[in-house]
Amino acid sequence: MTSTQKNILWATLGTLLFLVAILKKGWFGIWQAGVYLLPVFLISGVVLLSVYGSRILRLRPLRPLLVLVLLEVVLAIDLHLAAKNQRPGLLPSACLQDLYLNELRTIPFLKRTSGRYDEAFFYTLRPGKSTFENLEYCTQLNIHSSGFRTSAEDLQNGEIVFLGDSFTMGWGVEQEESFPKVMEQLSGIRTLSLGMPSFGSAREFLAWKKYRPEKPRLVVWQFCSNDIAENAAYVSDGFRLEVSPRFTYEAARRLNELQQYYYPLKYLSSLLRCGMRAAFGKTPEAPVEPWAEQFFAIVAKLREEFDGPVIIMDLESSQPEYCWQEAMKDFLREMPMSNVYLFAINNVLSQGDYFLMDDHLNAAGHRKVANALWQFIQSNNILNPQPLEVNYPQ
Repeated sequence: MTSTQKNILWATLGTLLFLVAILKKGWFGIWQAGVYLLPVFLISGVVLLSVYGSRILRLRPLRPLLVLVLLEVVLAIDLHLAAKNQRPGLLPSACLQDLYLNELRTIPFLKRTSGRYDEAFFYTLRPGKSTFENLEYCTQLNIHSSGFRTSAEDLQNGEIVFLGDSFTMGWGVEQEESFPKVMEQLSGIRTLSLGMPSFGSAREFLAWKKYRPEKPRLVVWQFCSNDIAENAAYVSDGFRLEVSPRFTYEAARRLNELQQYYYPLKYLSSLLRCGMRAAFGKTPEAPVEPWAEQFFAIVAKLREEFDGPVIIMDLESSQPEYCWQEAMKDFLREMPMSNVYLFAINNVLSQGDYFLMDDHLNAAGHRKVANALWQFIQSNNILNPQPLEVNYPQ
């Protein structure tokens, strides 16, 4: 075998290793060893391509590697400065968000220190104290034994119950900064937050059934468009929820580890995946027509157990793709439900109320939601609140 043939052989092997690391990231979550193999495949592929590809092209082998390292450093600096300043730098906002959401963001319920498998809900947060951080925030989680970000007193005596997903849980902000707790401060009424990241309306309803307080006065139910698939499966299966097995959770947790830790050329390889998705990815499909009927079928199940007022609000990312609130309004116009209110919040929020890269509300956004919601409750006399008594020291 000639030296040229050897160079081609090794360069081809490097190409295969590199393409597997880029195109088949999901494979590396199948078993724990895969978490460590992905960086090995990526770095080995890059080194083989750089060394033997350079020999084929009669270039100095170190130059491609130095260029890649320099680009990785520049990209890392750009990402961290954008996170700190909440302003895009070299990369535009849309590219930053795609890179962060799909490649870099860690999920609290998939971390060993802050998440756990649950036979009833698939997962919950791990009881106790832990840290939840990403590029744009570092927050503390204080989780009750139920797996929710709440307290025993709230679970027993909460009068306003919040159902929802990561927005309601307070993703990226401290617990006292989340809109359920800000509402408690504004109203003087104890709140209970049963928000859990990525829960659909089905699991949110099941959380209500399991953990509803003794004397709830109001339910605030936050809808998000990523609830649709879960809701459809739950309703079509006769209001039964099929929970995925533990190994499915463990595979997702292992993939989350790949996003949690840094390895050489992580940012550049992630940016390449984003570019390939943009070039060859599928166009998002239009919403399925029965979603509103399925969502309100779950609301009707709650109404069988609770005849008090229910406020429904759609809360989406900073760039909602569809007017879900209007579709809800049209549905209730055709099929009215007593004591159910729609609260429009997306029109109140602006880009500045969200993190730059993360598609969740920042602390200012949570305050805006709480203020608008409390004004809505007062203006519609939903709770008939009484003025708070102020006791001055003698």
